[in-house]
Amino acid sequence: MRILKSFAVQDEKSAAVSRAFDNIITKFEYPWKFGKIELHLRDENRLVLKGDTCIILLDYNDVFVQQTDHKGISIMILRMLFRAIYRETHHEMPEAIEEIAVNREMVKRGYGNDLAYHYYTHRGKGPLKDDIAWLSFHFQDKYNAEFFRNKKPAAEMKETIESLKRDLEDENNMRNAIRSCMKIGAE
Repeated sequence: MRILKSFAVQDEKSAAVSRAFDNIITKFEYPWKFGKIELHLRDENRLVLKGDTCIILLDYNDVFVQQTDHKGISIMILRMLFRAIYRETHHEMPEAIEEIAVNREMVKRGYGNDLAYHYYTHRGKGPLKDDIAWLSFHFQDKYNAEFFRNKKPAAEMKETIESLKRDLEDENNMRNAIRSCMKIGAE
């Protein structure tokens, strides 16, 4: 597998991202099916899979990059790698559901504290965005689930939240969650 790094700016921030990526990719044990993984430091956080290429875009303006926060940068990269694994084996679905499923897998594999650190800094706004953190921890980490729990979700969100609290590995639960997210217009 080939690794390509492309940074629009070469400075201490891009060097921190490069070091974090090198540290993670050398320790990350997974039989990658990609022929190439590209890491780009740009203006958004996004994952693109094209054929046998995995393209990870990280936002240069993200608070973790701007503060050269190694732990924060590492969890950003880990989330993208877990998302790439998830997309290899699952069909396309709303982003919120994919994020919850990926986060639950990360918690299961021992990255719960790192994920909590990420969400403490990056709280979402909009339909479901502020509920993703607690739904991610719901099954395995009651402490963090309660910490991030939205105590008064909007009435129209209750059905969607109930569907996302279930095990998303179950095909029926997944279908119900997708249908429920589509109703409220969640991405």
